[in-house]
Amino acid sequence: MKLSVEEAKDILMSEFKENSYVKDAPFGNANTSKKIYTYITVCVDSGISSCDCKEWIVSLFKEMDVNNVDFLKFGIDSIYKYVELHK
Repeated sequence: MKLSVEEAKDILMSEFKENSYVKDAPFGNANTSKKIYTYITVCVDSGISSCDCKEWIVSLFKEMDVNNVDFLKFGIDSIYKYVELHK
């Protein structure tokens, strides 16, 4: 099933709202990492720029009080580039 950008956003937002423990290390939780990866993949497939994709995730992280947002930006950029190159 191919997700829309809005569906991928909703899934990722729900992950943070329903599981407060992921705020400490979003990439340290397999389910959360998969949902972040899925959102980024949908962005690449939909032609959303790396900046716009990262901007939305970072705004979600800030809204949900995720720790160490600056470090996570690097992870988002790396995943986006990987998905883009292997599309």
